[in-house]
Amino acid sequence: QIKPPDSQIRESPTPVDVEKLNVLMYRFASRIGSFRRLAPDDFDAIAAADGAMRQAFWEFMSVFGISARRVYRGIYESTKRTPSGLMIPPEHVLANVQRMRDLERVAPGSVHFLYSERGIRNFARYTLAFWQRQYNERNSSLPYVVIMNSADLEMESLTSAQVYGTFQKDLRALETPHLMRMVEISSAPEMLRILVRLDRTYNSQGNNPIKSVIFDGHGSSERAVMRVRSEVTEFGQTQLRDARFRTVFMKHLSKAFAPTTQFIVGSCEAAKKERRSPPGFAVLLKEALVELLGENIRVAGSRGYVTQFTELTPRLRKDGALTVNAQSQPYEDDRKGMVTPRIKNL
Repeated sequence: QIKPPDSQIRESPTPVDVEKLNVLMYRFASRIGSFRRLAPDDFDAIAAADGAMRQAFWEFMSVFGISARRVYRGIYESTKRTPSGLMIPPEHVLANVQRMRDLERVAPGSVHFLYSERGIRNFARYTLAFWQRQYNERNSSLPYVVIMNSADLEMESLTSAQVYGTFQKDLRALETPHLMRMVEISSAPEMLRILVRLDRTYNSQGNNPIKSVIFDGHGSSERAVMRVRSEVTEFGQTQLRDARFRTVFMKHLSKAFAPTTQFIVGSCEAAKKERRSPPGFAVLLKEALVELLGENIRVAGSRGYVTQFTELTPRLRKDGALTVNAQSQPYEDDRKGMVTPRIKNL
């Protein structure tokens, strides 16, 4: 069920005590270290250390006034397993805690804002300067592009901070400067809620619809995958063939996009077209969007297997519409003989 969000930006309810964050971060780091030093067959000690480690993580998150459980599912449960099957937190879990602490130090209120308004859980994915800029531009009324990251933990498969940093600069340098707003999603309902919230916040007068939506995550010809380790959801053919979902989609997003908004789907085979197999879900997405916004809507995707965007180049058309030319990196197997996939308009 889609719950319409408030249009007012939610700031951090109370100032965060950075010194307390330091204490809790070092406590968490210490318990990770203790956990790693235990023998893999010392089950009682491992269980006790695991509980202490999770408690320290909960205490750290509670300082921000955000859901420790939701963030836990987003960054903590991805874990490498010991021979005994027990989970060991990877290095990026501690890196995420450190990044949240550092970001709160330079931009008070930023962690709560990015989590509650944009769904961000994985702060270690991108640099401190990247997130600080996302926060500092929160009240800007400039036209903007939305980047949708899947809230899973395979960070190496997502587009690099360098590519997005260059994209941000190029958007700013356009004749009409544009912004890039990053969000993380773990389900189709969350995707719709965030899009509606962005629309109500930045398009309340109906003059600043989303100019482009870029989905950066895993998927196949049937769907785009949005996941955290404890649950896997999707947005694809199943939803787009469902009349009720399309009705909800149109009801809540009819004013969020312009008739010329561009949608780029970065997951594998999204734009697949073959005579003897069903079309990629991006083809169905375009059908739904044409029904919603008209024939001038643009949808692009790859027909092959890709891992991440390697280039995002924005330009303004004569009619003022934004076009993003995207290039993607193929999987290793593609480089050995398959056609290099390109992001093309449908």
